[in-house]
Amino acid sequence: MKKLMLAIGLIAAASAVTATAATKESKPAKPTAATAVASASAAASQAAPSEPARDWRVINSDKNAEMSLDAASIREIGKMREVWAMWNFKTARENKGDPTFPALKSYQDMYVLNCEDKTMRLTREIIYAENFGMGDKRDHSDALTNMAYEKPVPDSVAETMVNQVCAYKIPKK
Repeated sequence: MKKLMLAIGLIAAASAVTATAATKESKPAKPTAATAVASASAAASQAAPSEPARDWRVINSDKNAEMSLDAASIREIGKMREVWAMWNFKTARENKGDPTFPALKSYQDMYVLNCEDKTMRLTREIIYAENFGMGDKRDHSDALTNMAYEKPVPDSVAETMVNQVCAYKIPKK
């Protein structure tokens, strides 16, 4: 199912715009974009709990969805780079196979990128009932074992992500 979610998300965004565990969380009433992104940043901090994600940047958007990368989560691990990405959907998407979580409006994925080969691998995935990583959530990362590194489709949002993350200048601490 994880490979399907990744494929559906990347294919949907790529075809629309080619250039460019369960817990409850309180849901604020009508968050603004700024407060929602700040809240999502805290929720996305699964990779490094002491350093919450905090710098979401939209890399692709169309009438159905928006994809953002968290620049603050980009880190080098040897010759690889790791990054959190988040998809927000205008309307809820069906979540087949889990009757306790019938629909989602956003998900956050952790990718590991091989910048030399320009390949990527999905390592974590958390789906959310609401946009910006808010509301009820499910961690589906257990379904991602043994994912292979794959080259993104040319001119796709995945290729844009690989290029942007690999070119990103990581600030020195």
